[in-house]
Amino acid sequence: MVIISERGKRFWDGGFEIEKRSNTATHHSDTNPQKGNDISWTFLATPNFLAQKGFACFALDLQGHDHSGGLKAFVPDVDLAVDDCLSFFTSIKNLPRFNGLPCFLYGESMGGAICLLIHFADPKAFQGAILVAPMCRISDKVRPRWPIPHILTFLARFFLTLSIVPTRDLLYRSVKVDHMKVIVAMNPLRYRRKPRLGTVLELLGITDVLSKKLCSY
Repeated sequence: MVIISERGKRFWDGGFEIEKRSNTATHHSDTNPQKGNDISWTFLATPNFLAQKGFACFALDLQGHDHSGGLKAFVPDVDLAVDDCLSFFTSIKNLPRFNGLPCFLYGESMGGAICLLIHFADPKAFQGAILVAPMCRISDKVRPRWPIPHILTFLARFFLTLSIVPTRDLLYRSVKVDHMKVIVAMNPLRYRRKPRLGTVLELLGITDVLSKKLCSY
């Protein structure tokens, strides 16, 4: 289903309900959708499973992902993305049929990082969160070596949407099960180009913020 955010942006969401024991806001996003995991493809299995166990689940793909609006694989401002998610999930929580039900966040990879940022933005909004491999830090094995980061940062001043960040296809690094790699690779909406400069800079920025915040706990 397509929804329009308070900023006027178009987003793709999905709802999964059977018997409502609690309300789960499932969220997925990747700064590089090369992994081909969006809420209308392999990620669909997670809310379906939770719904069969009695949890009402609602999923959202970020701007630039899946059927959501915006330039493919481009997240210009993560703070605005957090506001979009918080606004959407709050509107779901306020529906009369969910009155009094506990609410939880669920996020994978970059979605896990977004869940943490949602918590920091409104610590009392949800009763808990399930984070699967949250992207709170970028491994030195993945980071481009000097002086490439400095060159990319300079280029980003003029070409934020340029798809030139050097990296290998993340599908084969992130998906460990062989038969799932085949399924993910078949996703017709999978992004197959290099990551965009602006998106990678946003990723670097929020992982630095999360690392510092989590170290203070």
